[in-house]
Amino acid sequence: AGTLRNLTGGSVLSGQRMGLDVAQQLDNQGIVNSGGTLTFNQATAIVNNSGQIVSAGQATIAAGVLNNDGGRIATLRDSGASIV
Repeated sequence: AGTLRNLTGGSVLSGQRMGLDVAQQLDNQGIVNSGGTLTFNQATAIVNNSGQIVSAGQATIAAGVLNNDGGRIATLRDSGASIV
């Protein structure tokens, strides 16, 4: 997708691993939740996270700009995260 808008009360959920392919902008005011690993590798994208991004496995987030103002990025069970 060019742009993904997950508004307040919205959810993007996966019971297993999740890969997000957003070319330009991810606006997350809701919940992005992966039951496994979470991968977001778009070096030119803008990520605006005032919601929650949670991964049960390792999370890798590569973005041109990351604004986590009022948001939460978390991994569970000491699985680790990389934000590039």
